[in-house]
Amino acid sequence: MRLTNGYKTSSEVWRSDATAVVEKLHKQLYAQQAESFARIRASIQKFTPSGSQTMPKREFERMLGGAGLFLTSQEQNALLRTLTGSTEITDVPVTAFMSALRVPLSPERFSLVSHLWESFGCEDSIPRGDFVARFVPTRHPRQRSGELSPEEVMRRFEASLDELGCQTDVSKDDFFGFFQELSACTPVEKEAVFENVVVSCFGLERKFTEVTATRLHKIMVQTYDKLRMLAPPLRAEVILPTRKHFYHKDSDERGSLDLQQFGDFLTGIGVRLPFHELRALFLAFAGEERGRVEFNAFHTILRELNAAPHRVRLTGSGRLALATGIGAGGGAGQSGAVPSSVFEKIRHHLLERSANGFGALSSSVRNADKGRKGYASPSEFRWVIREMGVTSLGEADIDRLISTFDVTQDGRVRIWDFKAAVRGDASLAPVREQALYDVWTALTGDPSAESVPISAVADVYDPSLLPKVKNQSWTHEQAVKDLLGFLGEETAIGEVNRASLFDFILDQSAAIPQDAHFLAYIERAFRLAGGAANN
Repeated sequence: MRLTNGYKTSSEVWRSDATAVVEKLHKQLYAQQAESFARIRASIQKFTPSGSQTMPKREFERMLGGAGLFLTSQEQNALLRTLTGSTEITDVPVTAFMSALRVPLSPERFSLVSHLWESFGCEDSIPRGDFVARFVPTRHPRQRSGELSPEEVMRRFEASLDELGCQTDVSKDDFFGFFQELSACTPVEKEAVFENVVVSCFGLERKFTEVTATRLHKIMVQTYDKLRMLAPPLRAEVILPTRKHFYHKDSDERGSLDLQQFGDFLTGIGVRLPFHELRALFLAFAGEERGRVEFNAFHTILRELNAAPHRVRLTGSGRLALATGIGAGGGAGQSGAVPSSVFEKIRHHLLERSANGFGALSSSVRNADKGRKGYASPSEFRWVIREMGVTSLGEADIDRLISTFDVTQDGRVRIWDFKAAVRGDASLAPVREQALYDVWTALTGDPSAESVPISAVADVYDPSLLPKVKNQSWTHEQAVKDLLGFLGEETAIGEVNRASLFDFILDQSAAIPQDAHFLAYIERAFRLAGGAANN
């Protein structure tokens, strides 16, 4: 009975808690690469008395452990209360537990599976041989990503049919039961995985759902972001991982990719899409008439994206906005551009009031994004502002910043792009950008090297022309300590990657307005040929 004051009854609370517990089990199954309840069934047989439909409660936790699953005592109680309808639990109903795990298919997944069933042209059952013959393991998303071999994919597929008792025929109930278990092991946020199994593995012809321009733009941004994560944060660098992964999938060496190769390329960089979105993205790059994505066409659009989220331009009104690089339908800064005065306030604070200069900005961003995802939640972004000690910004200013750097308007604020905007990376003078590569080449002897020993950096670093050292705010030793502290874990492991060193130098660049002074600092700091230290 529902209470009239808006509160829920105890049983309603149990049910809502139990739903979250089942979702947790589903995600654990996905993490195990499971596509059925095989391990759970095996563990139940081990811990359930022969022929019994119940399991002693004390064995329930052991059964979960045997299947590689874990629930807290509180979570177990919430689930079991819902299954039994009682707070006094001695035995667990096995059938009810398995039924709770096998949740109904979502409307979208049910429609897809129904379409597949209809494609076999049968009413009540299909021969197992026909079902197996349609299944192509090399198209399975886990095989394409290298997680499973084709043989293992096929073995698991047939083992699932064996468990369902489908020795000669697959009934309609078992057919849907098979996909219900696959669905339960595939969280809703992994929709692309489920759809690719149904569509690709079984060669299903289906009507393609229209993909809006806004959604297509978001997918392009996501693709670009994945490539950025594989490269140092300079625009000239993003082409390197793009070329590497693109041509790795170009098995026929044509300089272009077909639909399957393009899908493999996206999977390889961590972008998994439902088939209709993959096809829409493919056509956006390839066009209906060509049938292949050419590298140059792909690169051209990426280059436009590369000029977008992390590059900030001045509009005619003197206000800062993000250049989207993509036509209508997307981009940031459209719901309230950020006045240039906001960035000036942050820069002024970092230069005049922060003991660590732009290092305080970098330190705050790194601490808010320790997993290097490239984004933070709005609350984490506000923490970054507080951590820097910037008190001159109003709530309206911070809201504009959040809106601008939440490019896809999904609650993910691109704090590394925010940092680049504050530093002015987009307007970095060519001579400064070239200086970065000169430093890297001088330290490594190989401009394509990915890392350098920390000793090679620390032993040559001479910060005597750094403004804070020149004005005696810092000693030479403090400046060296700042470098090593900035590099953090890399200092501890003894290897520095290019992106981190460039990030450090860009912080110094932001604090030195004159190109000549910056070049003098960089030449001495890293003992470049012709530098002050070599004169």
